[in-house]
Amino acid sequence: MLFLVATLLTSAVSTTVVLLEGTQGVLEYPRKGVSRPINDRKEWLVDCPSLVLFEWDKFELDGGHDFLMLRHAEGTYEVTGGTKGTLQGPVSLVFSSDRESRSGFKIRWSCIPVPSKSPPRNSSTSSSSSSSPATVLSGRNGELDYPGSGAVYKNNARAEWEIGCTERVYLSWKRFDMEDKFDTLRIKHGRGETYEVTGRSQASVLQGPLVLAFTSDYAVQKTGFSFRWSCGEEIVPPAVGEGATGWIKYPEQGEVYPNNDHREWHVNCRDSVELAWETFDVEDGYDFLRIHHRHGTYETPRWWWDLDTVFQGPLKFVFVSDSDIAMEGFSVRWTCGKGDKEDKNKNKSEGGAEAETEKQIRQDAEEKELAKKRAVEAVVHRDHLGCFKAEPMFLTEQAGKGTAETPAECVSTCTDMEYDYAGLLEGKECWCGHGTEKSVKTATAECDMQCSGDSGERCGGRSRLSLYSLQGTVEEEEEKKKQEATPLLRVGCFKEKETAKVLNRLAYSSGSNTAEECVSACLWNGFQYAGVEAGEECWCGDGVAGAERTATTECDLPCPGDESQWCGDGHRSLVFATDKSKAAPTTAPAVKFEGCHAYSELPVLAYRSRKGNTVEECTATCFHNGYTYAGLQYRSECWCGNSLSSNTKVADNMCRMPCSGDSSQSCGGAHRDSVYSKA
Repeated sequence: MLFLVATLLTSAVSTTVVLLEGTQGVLEYPRKGVSRPINDRKEWLVDCPSLVLFEWDKFELDGGHDFLMLRHAEGTYEVTGGTKGTLQGPVSLVFSSDRESRSGFKIRWSCIPVPSKSPPRNSSTSSSSSSSPATVLSGRNGELDYPGSGAVYKNNARAEWEIGCTERVYLSWKRFDMEDKFDTLRIKHGRGETYEVTGRSQASVLQGPLVLAFTSDYAVQKTGFSFRWSCGEEIVPPAVGEGATGWIKYPEQGEVYPNNDHREWHVNCRDSVELAWETFDVEDGYDFLRIHHRHGTYETPRWWWDLDTVFQGPLKFVFVSDSDIAMEGFSVRWTCGKGDKEDKNKNKSEGGAEAETEKQIRQDAEEKELAKKRAVEAVVHRDHLGCFKAEPMFLTEQAGKGTAETPAECVSTCTDMEYDYAGLLEGKECWCGHGTEKSVKTATAECDMQCSGDSGERCGGRSRLSLYSLQGTVEEEEEKKKQEATPLLRVGCFKEKETAKVLNRLAYSSGSNTAEECVSACLWNGFQYAGVEAGEECWCGDGVAGAERTATTECDLPCPGDESQWCGDGHRSLVFATDKSKAAPTTAPAVKFEGCHAYSELPVLAYRSRKGNTVEECTATCFHNGYTYAGLQYRSECWCGNSLSSNTKVADNMCRMPCSGDSSQSCGGAHRDSVYSKA
């Protein structure tokens, strides 16, 4: 029976399946001390009828070229990393590699026994929810509380909800308490991407419609999540006052605030707002109070408890706590405009003059700090150069590493140290430097790690730097480069040969790839050409002379980052020039019409294009590939060759089929070619 299962799982290939016997074990490939062969394929089978727990001790594969796929009862899962997870058995592990070798992987697996006792009465709901239809959240707004106030969600649970709104959907989170890394809430939104909600990152607005999918593993139960949603209209937090002054006190009752909390307050004052802090006791680095004001967002540091602070209204206060350690919270009095400043000054002690001087010093310091903050915000929003590889590291000074790192914090630090560049690495490291000579630009999406100090911002990625310029001349140079690359200078669509790619340097592979981003990366890295291929890939190089050109419509795979653009196709690169002098001419080269030929015997079919065949496309393709003649046949076909017989010529009106790409042009007929040569 076990042999039969293994045979069925691998009937499409000739690879021998290795059966991993028992209820637990360790799979290491290749074994320690043994080198892994190139162009390899292996398959193993864990024949458990129940859930299978996988725990990874090591995982190092050549991303994008080596693959480890787990085939299980509910589909196929590609392993890209991680430490732990469960799948419904039996599970088949299929590994394939290319020509380069990596250290491989080591995995511990165990079969989770099926409980012998009867399941709870409602357990069938959670265990079968993966096959049940999603719950539709109808209307223009509403609230979702899962599994319900005071309850905890079940193990091995699955639940799904749909919000059919096609406009922007605004979310206001009240509670988020889930086992980190093992239980998940993912939201697939209208841009075709999936966003994973975490304890540090809860999106406030997504493009509808939304599909929310929740899963839990076999252990640890939490209280779940709760949020309000609104279709097309922003959820305004409760106003704490419309008058001249008021208080925000949190918690309003009790000694400490709750864990996993999310609260908002709104001060409807469009003048300057003065804040006088009475208390401020928040877990530093883990719980956050952020103030959104007219000029940006400010995160309150702990040492503000004794300061009066001024912001330009209106203000929105957002407080978020994590799952551990509850503190006493905060109390702040706000004053719109001048408020009762004069009354406060009248009630000062006998040392009023001295106190007034100290207050003026504080105000001057605050104004100076605010001016510096605005300058830093300008750099963060204006002079972000993109995402760069950090190997080798081209910035020389590590200026910070901690739990409260943000782009503004790093830019401020490097500015104070008089460096020219600031870079954020792996979510929490700040680096400074003077040069970018060895820098290699890559896809913006590769800098996807949340900042340790603000989960709403990105601070680099694994071995990736989010880079900022701290000098105006660099900003001007980058803007000049952008202008040189805009509009995009398309060269054409090219097929790769068996022995070589169209362009020889892979810049990146990204699920948000666009032609503009690829051209920008290749331009920065000093290449003359950029090519988008297979949707997600960006290639760079200095020549396409050896590549075979084909119809542009063969490169019509939509870009994942912008579906209105084309990003090549499988083994097809849509090539752009980063240098205007290297681009294809804006006008087609002069050609000579050689007449209509029946059975002309042009030997090479360059392409068939049901929607893009034109005289310009076909002649450019044949001439680029070194042929003397180009023949357009049967609306959509383009043929090339080096010889043409005068005996095959017939009347021109026998080649009158309209071209598939331009109905005003003629593209031959049945066994008839409209033939052109270079003028």
